[in-house]
Amino acid sequence: LDKDVEQSLVRVTTTYAFAERWLVPRLPDFFDKHGDIRVEVETDDVVLDLRVDRLDLAIRYGPQVSANEEAAVLFSDRYIPVGLDQGLGLLLSSSALVDDGLQSGRYTQIPGPELRGFAYCLVLNPLSRNKQGVRTFADWIRQAAKKI
Repeated sequence: LDKDVEQSLVRVTTTYAFAERWLVPRLPDFFDKHGDIRVEVETDDVVLDLRVDRLDLAIRYGPQVSANEEAAVLFSDRYIPVGLDQGLGLLLSSSALVDDGLQSGRYTQIPGPELRGFAYCLVLNPLSRNKQGVRTFADWIRQAAKKI
């Protein structure tokens, strides 16, 4: 691969739900600011090995990450009861994943018990963490996570 292309391509892995409900809706903001950087999102509910699969970073959900990876907590979530529009019923859902839906009115938070969730962690591949595109994307996602 051409060195410039390699520097500006960022390969991210995360779960399907997180990509669909949190990451992908926010990507236009990233591209507005950093149009020269390409982002490929690899969705998989299996934890992929960043080195083996040549991925630059992962957003993982869970209690911990492996010792040979650098990780930083983006945010923790809680499970909250929400009602779906057209009275489709109740759902106990991750607060991070229904945040946009609550703001747009698609979901309504219902009073009730809340459960502590895990943390969403940003995990960097040590082999590519110094690539310009990876550093830029990691900084942007840390900022986006602070708004939750």
